[in-house]
Amino acid sequence: MENVGKNSWIQTLNLNSWEVTEYGGVYFTKDIFGCEIHGNFNCKENQLETLINNAKRVFNNFEELNKIAKELIQKNYPDENVDELKLDDIIFSQDCSFLMGYPTEETDAGHEYIYVKFQKDFTIDDDLIYEYY
Repeated sequence: MENVGKNSWIQTLNLNSWEVTEYGGVYFTKDIFGCEIHGNFNCKENQLETLINNAKRVFNNFEELNKIAKELIQKNYPDENVDELKLDDIIFSQDCSFLMGYPTEETDAGHEYIYVKFQKDFTIDDDLIYEYY
């Protein structure tokens, strides 16, 4: 991956780190509201510029998107205090949809994350996604 593009994208998105993965995507970290989040661009190099532009839109609207995501989680878990959830992970896909991931608790299956999926136009999917790491 060309360093000029990489350095420009790091600066444009105000990222802490950037690493090309063995799978062809890019892993990054970024500070948002005083917390470091982990992120991925799951794409081929020739699609990266499109995802970078989408990421700019997401980060510029982050506060509202985070609020919408937590509202969906609250709707599914009305007895829980979702304000305590902290965004830890964001994944950008080739189709410009993205997932916002919130760690919840340690289970026998591993650490549970709840992901909320947004489409390119920022519409939200109604179903939550659960992953264990």
